[in-house]
Amino acid sequence: MHRGFSTDVIGLLVEDGVITEEDVSKAQGVRERKGGKLEDILVELGVIDAHDMLSYRALALETVPIHLDNLTIPEEVLDLVPEDMAVKYRLIPIFHTSAALTVAMANPLDIHTIDDIERRTRLRVVPMLSSEEEIEEAIKRSYKTSRELVGDYLKRIQPGEELETVRTAAEDEIMDTASLERLAEDAPGASDIHIEAYEDRLRIRFRVDGVLEEKDSPPKQLQPAIVSRIKIMSDMDIAERRRPQDGRLKVRMPAGNVTLRVSTLPTPFGEKVVMRIADESKTMLGLDELGMSVDVLERYTQSIERPYGMILVTGPTGSGKTATLYASLNRINQPEVNIITIEDPIEYLITGLNQVEINPRAGRTFASVLRAILRQDPDIVMVGEIRDLETADLAVEAALTGHLVFSTLHTMCNSSETRQSAVPKL
Repeated sequence: MHRGFSTDVIGLLVEDGVITEEDVSKAQGVRERKGGKLEDILVELGVIDAHDMLSYRALALETVPIHLDNLTIPEEVLDLVPEDMAVKYRLIPIFHTSAALTVAMANPLDIHTIDDIERRTRLRVVPMLSSEEEIEEAIKRSYKTSRELVGDYLKRIQPGEELETVRTAAEDEIMDTASLERLAEDAPGASDIHIEAYEDRLRIRFRVDGVLEEKDSPPKQLQPAIVSRIKIMSDMDIAERRRPQDGRLKVRMPAGNVTLRVSTLPTPFGEKVVMRIADESKTMLGLDELGMSVDVLERYTQSIERPYGMILVTGPTGSGKTATLYASLNRINQPEVNIITIEDPIEYLITGLNQVEINPRAGRTFASVLRAILRQDPDIVMVGEIRDLETADLAVEAALTGHLVFSTLHTMCNSSETRQSAVPKL
């Protein structure tokens, strides 16, 4: 039985030896007499722990379990979903960004409820699985705390103070939030997203123009659920937490598809996740859209149209080296030329290019693949990055023997220097 597509929780439990067929028969007998769900009855009989049952339910539904014990939910998150709606739909909001709302649900497959919340909040709902009991307790605990906070605030209003002050303060807060959202939308795009685990908190950082910037982070309690969800979407093994893993996922955005290259790394307080953002719309950028000055663009265009030589694009992480290479290859991609690339990994698939992804474990390094490529009668070769002397020697040799070679060199900027876009070295 393939776990990724099974919705039979009982089957998974029996398959893993957590429960026996005899346990199932006993639970079915109780259900015939009293009714109820078979999974809940197994928990009541003490055959399986409630937390373990939740994990198996999530596995069967291909979703992520979230335990709400001792979880503190910010008041602004609770305000997005009224208490009566939370009780009616058996759910509770737990975290939100400017675009999405994470919700713990007893039934994360209830698309009608999800649609209802999305219409109300105008946010994309990210459902996670929790038990009805934990959701009920979290609703009582969280909304009660929220009501008490509001009550305390109203008590602090002086006898002669108008309630209009409360309304004005709320409006100011909304205006401030909107201003922050506009600033976020106007900010330059990030090239990487870092999710880092520490003993007492979870840190989110974006790399913008080569510099990491810390952003508002979700509660520490959500760390396992967030990491598991990312690993599921990236086709990784969610049970493997002791070894690094690599994956890839695609996200649909209004402006086009975005591919995320995902990497996990075990740390003492959980797995660190780094997602490299690859905007597929950038594959079709023209050279004149990269921000080069007119004279540099003219010289560069003449250079890439030569039959042989080497062109290096240099700059720090996120400066646009890859975008420049793909724009260049798009410009000279013609049926009469043989273009072969070596990449780690392949970021964009382009028709007309023969693209090879390196795999050091399988012996496919930049140097070994480059040697093989030179026996494939290439006109143009793109080496994703020159990282060692052997690759550099082979690339120079290829350029000197009638091939046009594109590659990159990773360079650093001092903090006092002004960061700029990737610069092609002619």
